[in-house]
Amino acid sequence: MSARETILGEIGRSLGRKATADAAREIDGRIRRHEANLIPRRAADPAKHLALFVERSERLGVSVDVVKDAREVPEKIAAWLAKHNLPARVKMSPDSALDAYPWDASLLSIGRGRAAPDDLNSVTPAFAAIAETGTVMTVSDPARPTTLNFLPDNHAIVLNKSQIVGTLEAAWAKFRENLGGQTAMPRTVNLISGASRTGDIDARIYQGAHGPRRVHIVIVDDDRT
Repeated sequence: MSARETILGEIGRSLGRKATADAAREIDGRIRRHEANLIPRRAADPAKHLALFVERSERLGVSVDVVKDAREVPEKIAAWLAKHNLPARVKMSPDSALDAYPWDASLLSIGRGRAAPDDLNSVTPAFAAIAETGTVMTVSDPARPTTLNFLPDNHAIVLNKSQIVGTLEAAWAKFRENLGGQTAMPRTVNLISGASRTGDIDARIYQGAHGPRRVHIVIVDDDRT
């Protein structure tokens, strides 16, 4: 018996539990069911998810644009950079999801790939967005390098309204559904709630300590109803 099994056995005995086949099946079933806990009422209505996500994001200091026409995405990002007197140069994720936007029509200078230390601005897609908390979920793969989420000082995120879910539990359910029968998990799943900030230095809030100083989100309202 390993040290781990010995320790877990002692814990089980102290709780009055027996390591039986029925107990193992019960635990396995509980894990596989992915049952959600209490869901806040504010996140229960899908019709309100967009407004709730925008409101929660702005509370976190994130700027948000909602556009009806996907062709507006590049100009909204360019305007955000200009507003903060930033160069019109971005490092963008090579994800094909971003190819749908007319970047050539904008004044942006665009490179594709992983972020380098001298990349000031990045543009990435999102996997999902969580209305309850104003959080964006991203997953990593060769087309979505994690460095783009954290290395540049300014991070622009593009997502569709249809990607917004109510709760964290719903985002993980979407993640599991997307994973399907695959056995390989993404190397990184990031939950991004606003710009990086810390209060560890003299108890003063400092932005950009562990990631971007600014986050901007452009939401394409792809609701066809």
